[in-house]
Amino acid sequence: MTYLVKIISFFTVLMTFTTLHSSQPTDKEIRKKITEYNNRKIQGNKYALSFSYFEMNADQILLLKDVVQNNKDLKKLDLYKNNLKAEGVKNLESILNGSNLEVLDLGFNQIDINGLPSIIKIIQTNIYLKIINLDWNIFGPTAIEMLSENIQNSSLEEVRLKDDFKYMTDKSVKFILKFLSNNRKIKELYIRGDNIGPDGTFEILSYIDKYHYPLEIIQSLSNTYGPGINEDKNKKNKEMVQKIEKTQKMEMHQSQGKFKDFKRRFNFRFYYT
Repeated sequence: MTYLVKIISFFTVLMTFTTLHSSQPTDKEIRKKITEYNNRKIQGNKYALSFSYFEMNADQILLLKDVVQNNKDLKKLDLYKNNLKAEGVKNLESILNGSNLEVLDLGFNQIDINGLPSIIKIIQTNIYLKIINLDWNIFGPTAIEMLSENIQNSSLEEVRLKDDFKYMTDKSVKFILKFLSNNRKIKELYIRGDNIGPDGTFEILSYIDKYHYPLEIIQSLSNTYGPGINEDKNKKNKEMVQKIEKTQKMEMHQSQGKFKDFKRRFNFRFYYT
């Protein structure tokens, strides 16, 4: 009986802890975080503002208006794991217009396809934005098509669209390549969770080889692209990877390590922290 009581007590504490850490914050708590940022700014740490795992809702995002619009030194806004949904992204669009942000994290916010037009507008109107994280949202299969049709000549260097629903298939490849073609500054398009097969993989690799993209642009996809790269039955993809690697090693040597520190410079979690 004592053992059973201990088990029940453990799960009670666990549920209480989970509830406490997943509840919506009060407006006062959000303003406190903003005040803390302003205090850090005075001390010189003025580049990053983080509300990750804060569970803000769509209306509460408007509380960030002043701190975003009045701090031109703010380069990174981390909103990972909140509860913005499509309406919250629309509110965010209204306060971000023309900001100096370079990094925006919107991962894990339950944003569906209705929020994508606002995300597109954010990318279009914030011309310094280099990195955007859209991981673990619920956009659906048409997201990459919408991005490819509406985003051109952006400043983006890293885009993350990881999901667990395997929406990306061979049919998505033409939109992936169009997105890359329209945004030549992109160095990494992270879409892990895809369902792209050997043929689609070869098409992407051929594009990278033809236009001399750094292989890092698909490095984070190589595990997901298992059917295309890792299986012996698909020899042509392995050979294409080897060809690209060989070519880029030569280019890197000629440019004295041009891509050598790519991962260090463009790793999302260490950018402006």
